[in-house]
Amino acid sequence: MKLAFTPQQPNYNAQLPGARSAILQGPSSRFAKDYERKSIVITLQWKTNGLGFQYLRSFYKLNRVSVFTVDLILETSTLTEYTARFVSGFKLASVTGDTWVVQMNVEVKLQL
Repeated sequence: MKLAFTPQQPNYNAQLPGARSAILQGPSSRFAKDYERKSIVITLQWKTNGLGFQYLRSFYKLNRVSVFTVDLILETSTLTEYTARFVSGFKLASVTGDTWVVQMNVEVKLQL
């Protein structure tokens, strides 16, 4: 199932895994490289209205143990569809008037 609402790009932080390296024995500097992992955990955030809140809450309830897809900007400069799953609960961060701020932690499979 695809999450129809794209999260706010400035409001999620993603540190992509780099190459792990180890110094090897020998007379000159040599390194062995390996990629650390193929997924990352990030917090996604949406600013929405009451109907958007209801949609996000329902999507979470229906998919909290399932894999879903979501459009994110992570490895490229354009929105790309990623496979994700929820790793912790649904959080209503704030409500101000008709603006609802929702946050959810997800594990995203990278396309490295």
